Amino acid sequence: MPGLDTKSTCGPWRRAGPPLSRLALPILLLLIRHSGSDNYALAEGEPSDSAAEEKLALLEWKTGLEGFNSEGALSSWTPESEPCHDWKGITCNAGLILTLELASQGLRGTLPQELSALTSLQQISFKFNQLSGPPIPSSWTALQRLMMIDATNNELTGSLLSDGGGIPPRLNTLQLQNNRIRGTLPSRLGRLQYLALGSNHLTGTLPESWSEDTGLMSIKLGDNRLRGPLPEEWSALDDLRFLELQDNRLTGQLPPGWTSLSSMRFMELFNNHLDVAQLEEVGRELGARA
Repeated sequence: MPGLDTKSTCGPWRRAGPPLSRLALPILLLLIRHSGSDNYALAEGEPSDSAAEEKLALLEWKTGLEGFNSEGALSSWTPESEPCHDWKGITCNAGLILTLELASQGLRGTLPQELSALTSLQQISFKFNQLSGPPIPSSWTALQRLMMIDATNNELTGSLLSDGGGIPPRLNTLQLQNNRIRGTLPSRLGRLQYLALGSNHLTGTLPESWSEDTGLMSIKLGDNRLRGPLPEEWSALDDLRFLELQDNRLTGQLPPGWTSLSSMRFMELFNNHLDVAQLEEVGRELGARA
């Protein structure tokens, strides 16, 4: 909250009337009381329009679910209660929802399109449930502040962007391991830093264009059906630290530039169709440098 501009507030009193010292304190107290009464009304009165829309959206999604743990977090989601005060699995700020933490709740249904109403939402976790449908609902593209999605261990299907949407603009962590996602990898990843799509049914090749997504720090694509060569272009990913490509159908050799990835800490390439002799030689060379 911006600080009080005492110059602009008290300035007119300099022109005439009693000395400033007699008026500054009453004026300041009046401003504080006025500000405090507004905050009190927001906290204790009726919820704002945005908060009411968020509540309605989540209740609509709950109604459409095929099932959930009757003793879990959603049992607290009732029309008579308020999300930021009474609902489990939610954290808020200034009356608006920031995070949804609904891991292991026995949820059966689809990921909620209704979340587009939660304009302040930053983190979503639906891991270890039985949710189906597209991995990223199209309406989530409108979530301008969303930074993390974790829907690991569900039953999501279709391609990564099969619902016609895109990756939310500020998303930096996407974890969708152990689902049933099919199709090819998208050509660009926006602001993603951490991508985990292991143990799905992905096909196609590793996109050369990811070399332009230079913020990438972790790529986990093991246990899929990816094929083709390792892209030399990925040598430009200077911040890449963790790379898991094991259990795929990748071919060829390790690109020379990959040995110069200075931030790399962990790389798994086993169970592919790569040149094993070359990998072993590179491994010995890197070991000698360490």
